[in-house]
Amino acid sequence: MAPYKRTKVKQYFKLARALRTETTFNDAYDFRIGRSLGNLPRLQTIGRNINHRVLSLERVAQHCAVSAHTVERIVLPTITDDERAPALRWGDPRTMAVLAAVCAFAFAPEGFTNHDLRDRVAALYDPGPKATAPSA
Repeated sequence: MAPYKRTKVKQYFKLARALRTETTFNDAYDFRIGRSLGNLPRLQTIGRNINHRVLSLERVAQHCAVSAHTVERIVLPTITDDERAPALRWGDPRTMAVLAAVCAFAFAPEGFTNHDLRDRVAALYDPGPKATAPSA
């Protein structure tokens, strides 16, 4: 949480799925804006700009770029020792859930099991009401 006078910015994971960034104004006079309801659009604009700046700073700080070679290795089918591995459909919700789940185990020195991975993917991927239940 980053305070500025009586204004605070906080971040948290909502439902363990998405990062949420919120700005709370406890005193509009911190930004030389009155407290009337007519000033709400100006405060919303300031809040959005603050959130955008925080997220931009985090993006630059993380350097979250994946090399083109790595993306190609994931999204193109491969053949190794006469065994074919199909490509993963980049952007497909289930594929992205699997990749996010594998990333969660990056710092697990003891490794992970198929059961651990399946539980994590299930928590990240919601197939919706049309999905069929897995067979027992």
